[in-house]
Amino acid sequence: MTVSPLEMMKRISSLEKNISALSKKAEEMTVTGESGAGMVKVTMNAEGVVKDFYIADEVFAMNDKDTLITLIKSALNNAADKKKMLVTNLITQAAQGDIN
Repeated sequence: MTVSPLEMMKRISSLEKNISALSKKAEEMTVTGESGAGMVKVTMNAEGVVKDFYIADEVFAMNDKDTLITLIKSALNNAADKKKMLVTNLITQAAQGDIN
């Protein structure tokens, strides 16, 4: 199956539009990862930029640096996992031309 140069240009143009829309959407969409039953929460966008970070006062009251580090890493990893799923869904939508 051969594709004409004109058809190829149309497909490339459509793909560029989808990528641009996907990038904009990725900046706006967020996921929140948490640990310690919500004692630490990290919110990031689909590009991996941390938008918000929360640590409950109880965590500081523990006065345990190692626990704090563990909770932070766990919340970041949880958010990163959710971000991967979000990005996968966005890419699937882009491939199908379904960017809203």
